[in-house]
Amino acid sequence: MVFTMRTRRGIQIILYNILVVIVISTSTTLANDIVMIPKYEQDNFKEMELGARIAHEELNKKDDLSFGSLIPQRATSGKDQIRYVQDATNLNAQVIMLSNNAGRAIENYTKAAHDSGSFVVTYDSPLMGGIDAGEIVHVAPVDFAQTGLVLADMALSILGGGGDFVIMGSSPKSSNQVAWIMALKKAIKNDAKYSNIRLVAEEVYYPDEDNRAGYKNKTLEIAQLKING
Repeated sequence: MVFTMRTRRGIQIILYNILVVIVISTSTTLANDIVMIPKYEQDNFKEMELGARIAHEELNKKDDLSFGSLIPQRATSGKDQIRYVQDATNLNAQVIMLSNNAGRAIENYTKAAHDSGSFVVTYDSPLMGGIDAGEIVHVAPVDFAQTGLVLADMALSILGGGGDFVIMGSSPKSSNQVAWIMALKKAIKNDAKYSNIRLVAEEVYYPDEDNRAGYKNKTLEIAQLKING
């Protein structure tokens, strides 16, 4: 099941409603009932956590449920997330809210969490395996297919109606980004509107470091490849 919201506030609201359903169905008290695992510390994930905490405070009048967040280190986010899901499962967490940054490597662990009785809810970045990976619901900030079309339109506009381009992403493990790129490729392949722009490499380029310098260096590297033919 996928909910699509177009604003961060929308994600807060939908997380609130998901918590309503889960809390109503809760009949036991555990040490770590609700665990939220973002990709890493960043403003948009802080806003999403705020929405969940507001819901927790409004619903949890008797302090029957505990709420905690485990924030991965940016450089080791995927590995940290796997460990945190394992920890939450071992602590019998009733709800694990995850923004996946570990690709498919985390799916055996989320499936194990689901099989042990935890509700696995993803937001922003889903599990590629969906329900088979234990995901019961995904909260999407945007429609992934529409995002692909927007990216295609941006390329068309930037190139002035025609030209070559490549794709650079932040991480091949960000499943939401993978979906956007797939939608972009599908759009330029199937719609004559984009016939004059050309994706010159099927490969998606990623920076060696997920920061400003990393993107700059990779951009210069791509430009040099173009110069050299």
